[in-house]
Amino acid sequence: MRVSLSYSVDLDEVPAEVSRLLASGQKKQEEIFLLYSKIMEALKHGDVTTPIATIDQVRLTMAKLDSSLQDITNILSGFVDAQKRVAAARATVSEDESAESAEEE
Repeated sequence: MRVSLSYSVDLDEVPAEVSRLLASGQKKQEEIFLLYSKIMEALKHGDVTTPIATIDQVRLTMAKLDSSLQDITNILSGFVDAQKRVAAARATVSEDESAESAEEE
């Protein structure tokens, strides 16, 4: 069963956090590659039983990888939205300051 976890980091730390999550995904890809090699080796030696369980392991690992990639997509989408909100807030402050300066003149 999957559960949803929530934690916060500073906005400027998001890219580093995503990189950490991607590194974890890369380990899953390497695990998949090794399992594929195991399947191929077993088949090469006429063993058709071992690949059945190994293929199930591949599928489970791929599902974990897919879920991780979805999490990363959600994080990056939230990051982009937050950057847009920050930029809009800065633009509003800048416009307000410009309007105040013009009124003083």
